Amino acid sequence: MKYQPIDCALHDYLEIACSNKLEIEIVQDDGSIIKGKAMNVYSKDQAEWMLLEPQGLPGSPIRLDRICSIKALTINPYFELLELKR
Repeated sequence: MKYQPIDCALHDYLEIACSNKLEIEIVQDDGSIIKGKAMNVYSKDQAEWMLLEPQGLPGSPIRLDRICSIKALTINPYFELLELKR
């Protein structure tokens, strides 16, 4: 599936989540839910990815265009809920 870039403003929030190592909950377009610490956003293989570190497990890469929403589990001044897709 060809990568569809996400909105730049939403990308900025993902960078903020990673730089602050926020605990987040991600809902993907297949309905799966992943919780963990936001670690990094990076480009690889002509797509953008977020590295999420679930508690006690190795990091898990998530393709950004598969994310429907991100909920902050860590209280922060930046965001509570981001909706990337409806």
